[in-house]
Amino acid sequence: MLERVPDEVLSRPLLNGAKLHCIKDLVFHIASVEDFWMHEEILREQPVWKTTPGFENTQGGPVFAASRSKRWWITGGW
Repeated sequence: MLERVPDEVLSRPLLNGAKLHCIKDLVFHIASVEDFWMHEEILREQPVWKTTPGFENTQGGPVFAASRSKRWWITGGW
């Protein structure tokens, strides 16, 4: 469903949180928490975001609003 939403909408500052500002930030946060539980806690492996080019230094938080290159990951590239 998110793949049909224009990038401008996903990047809009809709959230007033300290770390999460837009839909992209929220989706990344949810996916990274799930990734942490599955890969780091259960499988004792590197998380997906640390092994995916372009994401290995991502700290999370409000970093995705200005990024069009990471849209593929937000809309199902994981």
